[in-house]
Amino acid sequence: MKELRKYYRIKGTPEEIYAALINPFAIALWTGGAAEMKEEPGTSFSLFDGDIEGINIAFEQNSRITQEWFFGDQEQKS
Repeated sequence: MKELRKYYRIKGTPEEIYAALINPFAIALWTGGAAEMKEEPGTSFSLFDGDIEGINIAFEQNSRITQEWFFGDQEQKS
């Protein structure tokens, strides 16, 4: 599988952006759908009302979130 990387500039501090990506209430505000998220390696997450699901691999506070994503009924990792 090819690796895809996409970079965006987002206005905000690293702390604000990190919080927006791990807080399920904040995620629901910017995605418009229900979200499940825990800042804990090995836990599952769900975004966009369950359209995207995955596993949290690692967290580096205010710096990086590593995840495996699954889209819909897709079985292969993304």
